[in-house]
Amino acid sequence: MATDVHPSAIIEQGAELDEGVSVGAYAYIGAQVKIGKGTVVMHHATVDGVTTMGESNEVHPYAYVGGKTHDLKYRGGVHRLQIGAHN
Repeated sequence: MATDVHPSAIIEQGAELDEGVSVGAYAYIGAQVKIGKGTVVMHHATVDGVTTMGESNEVHPYAYVGGKTHDLKYRGGVHRLQIGAHN
């Protein structure tokens, strides 16, 4: 199963997409992202930061996963996100 990336999607250099990953229109995948086999990133979704996703996940339209928090109490530091499979 081949990886399918819509022509309008932005995949930063360094991002790792396994076999069978689908990336929809206007989606954004950051440079430090690893996405597992069969995962679907739908249109207009963002996966950023130091993020690792397992197999067969779905990221729905307009979702913002793994990037900087919008929590005003956060004072910096390294953050990572690890998501298992089938979510």
